[in-house]
Amino acid sequence: MLTKIKNYILLCFLVLFSALGYTAGIPEKFENEVAMEYALNLPQEGILHIKEGYLYLKVDDRYIHHLFPLLEQPELEIPDYFRSPSAPGAHISVVYETERQQLPPQIPEIGQTFDFYIKDFYSIFLRDHEEIIVLVVESPMLEDFRVKYGLSEKLLGHEYHITLALKHYPANQVIMKELRFWYNTKWLEYMKKKDPYGTWGNKPYMIVKGLPDDYKHLTRKDLRSWWNTRKPGSYPQVDGYEDDDVIVTQTFLENWFKMVSPDGKVP
Repeated sequence: MLTKIKNYILLCFLVLFSALGYTAGIPEKFENEVAMEYALNLPQEGILHIKEGYLYLKVDDRYIHHLFPLLEQPELEIPDYFRSPSAPGAHISVVYETERQQLPPQIPEIGQTFDFYIKDFYSIFLRDHEEIIVLVVESPMLEDFRVKYGLSEKLLGHEYHITLALKHYPANQVIMKELRFWYNTKWLEYMKKKDPYGTWGNKPYMIVKGLPDDYKHLTRKDLRSWWNTRKPGSYPQVDGYEDDDVIVTQTFLENWFKMVSPDGKVP
């Protein structure tokens, strides 16, 4: 029971991470025993640095250079953390520039070592057509440091993490992922209340089927326009998300599009 509670709390923090730190996302935990075994043998500590008001914990670059090939996911890219000798490399964000003014001019902890503990791998989808792969860590020392200076325990409320990789998505997959995120939260919650003994609770994922072929640069506005001009009985279609194969109903899409304003923005 305690483990389930901890996992739930972690998921809540990751949702806050996506909503506040990266403008909405879908956090998904994934298992990679080989990568995890390697990560657990890396130094679980880092040195606190500051650059132009940004505080970060510099960690061993092997967290990126050696874990990246072990992720074994197509089309991943290494983050732009090694673009110059002054770039941070592998790191954990601790204090953003917007919070720096709350700290004193001289911070004695700069250059000191902080410990952390490895938790899990997560992928988080971002609305700017990107997905990031992160290694979530726990660090009571970093929490105490932030609290000491009047800040919250966690940066923007999300878990401490090391970003390992990122992936860019075409627009049509972005729409599908946003639909899936909405389905997994608002719509599924609504249907459970309306029909608690029905089958909705057994459909955690969705796939949208039936769009024309030329949707490479599709937007939400385009999708809505197509929906309004569809043939009776037809269903929209977007490429499936990995192995998920649950087909969403017409009713779901009709209700989702009621939330979409004429310019294609979700309120």
